[in-house]
Amino acid sequence: MGKVVLANLKKVDFQTTKSNIKLVESIDQVTEHDKTYLMDVNRVANANLEKHTIYAPSTFINKLQTDRLNLYFDLENYPFFQQAKEMIKNNTKGVFRLRRLVDEKENELLIVSDLYVLCSVFGEPEDIYVKHTKKDVTPNHVIITVNYGAGTMAHLDYTFTSEEFIELEWSGVQKIIEFNSKDTNPFEPKAYTSMSLAYNLDSIIHRSYEVNKDLVEKLEQIKRAINGGDKL
Repeated sequence: MGKVVLANLKKVDFQTTKSNIKLVESIDQVTEHDKTYLMDVNRVANANLEKHTIYAPSTFINKLQTDRLNLYFDLENYPFFQQAKEMIKNNTKGVFRLRRLVDEKENELLIVSDLYVLCSVFGEPEDIYVKHTKKDVTPNHVIITVNYGAGTMAHLDYTFTSEEFIELEWSGVQKIIEFNSKDTNPFEPKAYTSMSLAYNLDSIIHRSYEVNKDLVEKLEQIKRAINGGDKL
């Protein structure tokens, strides 16, 4: 019936969202087919989503039962990443570094999602090397090195904890980009950004991907690659 965006409301930037989207507390309040609704992703458990077109975080791919599911990837929707992507795309030779502290409730699908997003910047990886602590170690750490070939590499560092934090760095040919989500004006070179770890709903809808066979197979391929890494 309606379009329903599922999101963590604490991360939605309502000030920069231009679309007319109605906030609801339950799926039963979605009553009109020509409107777009927003619901807290934490309220989705046991909700009947079958009648609606759903936009959900990529980490929920296995949690939702609906034939009209679209996924969005949080890294891709952050304004700082969109800006970095624009600055990198004309010359992708260099080293990309990403450090994330993420909620311990998250799982490996967040890493899979980030690697999927980076394919849109650097292309398909040639090699992926993974190191991770044992699952019962707290906090849990995962370190990934990706070789994209042609002089491009990425180093991704994840710590699963109670905090949320992102640090990004790009060392390219005559260009260095730095971002730190804890800084007041976190981008170097200095430029406007909205709230560091928030995104608007227009971006979510525009940058969502219909769940189909190709998308599922690609995510599974990345998942298998990171599960083949060595343990520390």
